[in-house]
Amino acid sequence: MSIAARLCSPARRRLLVGALAALALGGSLAGVAPPSAGAATTRPVYLDPPAPTPPDPVLPRPTGRLVPTHGSLFGIHTVPDSPTAKTAADMGITTREADAGRTLDIDNHYYSNFDDALPASGGKPTLPGWRETWDIQNGRIPLVSWGGADVIQIVNGKYDAAIDAAAIRLGALGAPFFLRWFWEPDGTRPSKAGLSRTPDDYVKAWRYIHDRFAKAGNTNAVWVWCPVSLDFYPPSGQTSTDPTLAPNHAINQWGAQPYYPGDDVVDWMCADGYNWAPNKPGTRYESFQELFQAFYNWSVPHNKPLMVGETGVQELQPGDKAKWLNAMHVSLTQHYPNIVAFLYFDTQNANGLANEWWLESDPQSYQAWKDMAADPYFNVKATLAEAPYGAGGPAPGPGPGSPGPSTPGPSPAPGTPAAPPGGYWMLGADGKVYPFGAAKAAGDGPAGVPAVDLEPTPSGQGYWILSSDGRVTAAGDAASFGSLDQKKLAAGEQVTSLSATPAGKGYWIFTSRGRAVAFGDATIFGDVSALKLNGPVLDSVATPTGKGYYMVASDGGIFAFGDARFAGSMGGKRLNAAVQSLVPDADGRGYWLVASDGGIFAFDAPFKGSMGGRPLAKPVTGMVRYGDGYLMVGEDGGIFNFSSSPFAGSLGGHPPARPIAAVAARG
Repeated sequence: MSIAARLCSPARRRLLVGALAALALGGSLAGVAPPSAGAATTRPVYLDPPAPTPPDPVLPRPTGRLVPTHGSLFGIHTVPDSPTAKTAADMGITTREADAGRTLDIDNHYYSNFDDALPASGGKPTLPGWRETWDIQNGRIPLVSWGGADVIQIVNGKYDAAIDAAAIRLGALGAPFFLRWFWEPDGTRPSKAGLSRTPDDYVKAWRYIHDRFAKAGNTNAVWVWCPVSLDFYPPSGQTSTDPTLAPNHAINQWGAQPYYPGDDVVDWMCADGYNWAPNKPGTRYESFQELFQAFYNWSVPHNKPLMVGETGVQELQPGDKAKWLNAMHVSLTQHYPNIVAFLYFDTQNANGLANEWWLESDPQSYQAWKDMAADPYFNVKATLAEAPYGAGGPAPGPGPGSPGPSTPGPSPAPGTPAAPPGGYWMLGADGKVYPFGAAKAAGDGPAGVPAVDLEPTPSGQGYWILSSDGRVTAAGDAASFGSLDQKKLAAGEQVTSLSATPAGKGYWIFTSRGRAVAFGDATIFGDVSALKLNGPVLDSVATPTGKGYYMVASDGGIFAFGDARFAGSMGGKRLNAAVQSLVPDADGRGYWLVASDGGIFAFDAPFKGSMGGRPLAKPVTGMVRYGDGYLMVGEDGGIFNFSSSPFAGSLGGHPPARPIAAVAARG
């Protein structure tokens, strides 16, 4: 069954088609040229939209960065705004918040010039300006709407300095923010269409900028793709077979869909849509549902959080604007559960076109907006996991090249010494070692034998590589204390992991049957090789004292020996995916488990976030403690960083020759 079919009952579909047919009689479609001189025109007429019905069945709620657990974030772009407003007291949002009796969740600011990221006169940058820092300090999430440039010139490198400067300065905000680069590339205005060239050219530029942000180390940008809502309808001359949609409705020859850059480089999907009547000749009065239904139908299968980036309505007959806003309120709360962020465009005479989107155009309209602001459905920012906005910990995130969130790490201002970066190694199944950040390569594992684990030395200047045949390869300042003789293993028993003692003068090798074998100064505290296990042991870790260790099985069973403290397990519980790794927290009293789908299970350890419920390019294959949290790695080398420590790179977008088998952190 199609998304559209799930969204609407037959009765609702017939009602909408009938309403659209009636609306069509009131005037030509949006985007069509106004009537010629002397032609008869019909004043638009307000019609109530069809009564929204909840989706049947209820669709899965999207997850990701800055997504509330329920309801929707509530934001605005209003005036005055910089450069008109020079101080916080001048900002229009302060008036809106005072009248609504609450802080708004998202504040949208525009930077129309692509070179706004470069230093202005006096050396002061304009992107970002003081507004973004002010928003963050007051608990608002900045939405940075950054204008485009000729996309072919972007890919040819003309604007590299501006892109890199933006990445560094925006990273220095130290908190997640929404980045809406080149919004409405499908628009028909020359300032948009001339710069975006073709959809293919636009997509190349988006991915180019996204990659440069990654190379510059920016991990706090949440990428929002935002075309025109009407362009999700069929282009002129084409008719939709979807009974929920009006035909011949798009204003662009291609529609919006070909401009989509791809799930791997888009965090949120967004659309802008306005009811242009009666100010724009040739347009009819359109409900919020009609403006956004096609966008919703097309976007929901991508399982991305959805945003209304801009919307507005003008006065028609007295009371019509308030009725439109009230109907929008109902649609958002009852009909569009996957729209989890909403912003109104609150301006007067926008772009000098006399379009009065202003909320205070009449008392009833303003009250309709304030009713939305007071609705608990739009007061859910506290459920965000990311500080400083919600009640949770630091913002989660993968590195560039992998789907999912990214961790914000404060970026140094240009010209200041950078702090030593964090680092980690990835180990390919072919024994190839991939170092990142302060972690340095010291050699690879033996060729022709699958590698299964990598363990760093206490100094971080070397590591041990464990191969599937039990062989241990010492690299850098790692000393060799021996290898495991496979002849001593039972039939089908496999070598799975290696854990080192705190002094680096010994290690344990563990097997799938839960056998522990000690080398050097390592001491055996027990194992489970004599037991019948529900799943193979896949990972191990020593306690900080070296007087104990943990083993974890694929079913989530935990085995604690010596001074390892048992805090709970997933053994005996139904899992969506096999558990891959165990990571103790910093104080050693608790630990986290990670499953191959990126789900995290926390036991006496603070939950930092997970990838559970998000589609992954490849399964998660390992996890390691990193700073105050953890990071996990996918088979394709994508890094998912759930800590306040800096992201140091990944193989996402450049997959290794063989799947990644393990990850280890330096220090």
